[in-house]
Amino acid sequence: MTCIDGLRIIKRSLLETTGGYDEALFSCEDWDLDRRVLALTDRVALTSGHLLHNEQHLTLLRHLKKKRYYSGSFVAYIGKWGQDAITRKQFGLFYRFLFVFFENGKWRAALRHPVFLLAIWAERFCIGLIFMLSRKSVNRTTPGISI
Repeated sequence: MTCIDGLRIIKRSLLETTGGYDEALFSCEDWDLDRRVLALTDRVALTSGHLLHNEQHLTLLRHLKKKRYYSGSFVAYIGKWGQDAITRKQFGLFYRFLFVFFENGKWRAALRHPVFLLAIWAERFCIGLIFMLSRKSVNRTTPGISI
């Protein structure tokens, strides 16, 4: 589990204790919930199962537009959690592009599928570019915000 993975299955009682998803966030809400749950318990488990997203008619352009939309809430998430070690990792260039693919022994799987790894890096580069462009527009309209 990494700080960019979000919990997927949560006991109802624990979800209710945390107050559920923060409706003020339209992105990073899974990270936010993850952090609040992990503050209450360290009893989490990983599964070897797969989660399938139904992304009908997904194209690279639609995917990038969705990521651009989500980037609009990054400032709210960072404002809520500050620029602590976790937030810096979640938005950090080195971590997002390299370390997350190799930590906890994941480098073996990454190197077994080099074409997929290169495709993910290309996609991450595009999303990073979108984030940086949206950051410039946020900084022009919100002085003093540093992402």
